[in-house]
Amino acid sequence: MSINVHRCRPKVVLAALLCGQVPLACASGPAQQAVSMPAEVEFDSNPELRPGSASSAVRYRLRPQYSYTYHIDDTTEWSAILGANLERSSNTQVSANRQDPSVELKWKQESPTSSWGLNAKYFKASTRTPEFDQTGIVTADRTQTNRSMGANWGKYLTERWMANGGINQQWVDYDTDSLVSYRNSMAIGGVSYDLAATEKLSVFFAASHYSPSANNFILTRSSSGMGIVFGYAGTLSNKIDLNIQAGKLKITGLDAGYYLQGKIQVNYKGDYTSAGVSFDRSAVAGGQTGGLTVSNSLRLQARIEVAERTAIDFFYSLTKNAGYNGSKTNSMGANYVFQITPLWRLNFNVQRKTADQRTGYAGANVMGVGLNYTHPDF
Repeated sequence: MSINVHRCRPKVVLAALLCGQVPLACASGPAQQAVSMPAEVEFDSNPELRPGSASSAVRYRLRPQYSYTYHIDDTTEWSAILGANLERSSNTQVSANRQDPSVELKWKQESPTSSWGLNAKYFKASTRTPEFDQTGIVTADRTQTNRSMGANWGKYLTERWMANGGINQQWVDYDTDSLVSYRNSMAIGGVSYDLAATEKLSVFFAASHYSPSANNFILTRSSSGMGIVFGYAGTLSNKIDLNIQAGKLKITGLDAGYYLQGKIQVNYKGDYTSAGVSFDRSAVAGGQTGGLTVSNSLRLQARIEVAERTAIDFFYSLTKNAGYNGSKTNSMGANYVFQITPLWRLNFNVQRKTADQRTGYAGANVMGVGLNYTHPDF
């Protein structure tokens, strides 16, 4: 299990996007289809994470997803992922009913010496999840509409030197005036050097520009970020991987200044256990950040396979906003997974969430039970 959690957030450090290995491992057939249908019932003691008295809610959730991948040849691949989050709440005053679609399209071409990629994504989601995870800020349960387009490339200049680059344009809109819609443009470029088959040094330059769609907030303005990051990625043993990035970042706007940025990530995979820890400090944007701001995040994750078809997952996350908000959120919990058949899975989960905001400290307990049908290739 890897702790490398993709959270779809705008950030100046985008080196993870460019760390893919070539060539592409082509599947046995030209086309692959997969479908999943997770269903879940979840109790949340305080969906609003409100200090003091709180109202609870029970959510009934269905998240169907269909993916299609087509291999044109050994080097070129097209893929599409269609999904939805259908949710009904017992208390719509604190947790809204939802019908959130998602679409993702990808193209990539990889050879032993180069890689090229295009991607486009559209999805809707509750504002609670991305703002909580990315910026450490708690918001009301409204809808975020996220659209993005990007491209990335990599090419070996010599046997060991590789040049990489990427661009991404993101449009984020909210259905409430209490959050500021924005546009975020990002670009990155750099080189890496292969020390060995499993070791790599890298240096990347990155730039990002945040533009609010309306200036209806006093504490909202255009913001830019520029930075440099040096990195090392390697395998310490056949069970442990290490990734270290460190550099400097300059931000203009509300949280103007020079900041340290970087990432430390360690993954372990054994025969029956796996674990990972990651600390990330980077520039992010959100509906209440007022521009680019620096966010610190810590992620811990572990899995123990207690039997042939049974596993227990543990996780902990902490996000602290280093900007003017100065907010902090964390969550911890466990998930029990039982594989009923190769296609059906049952899970029970518990979670504790807390938020330390300007409005005060609040906490919530979340418990859920789910049934998931997954067909990986039909």
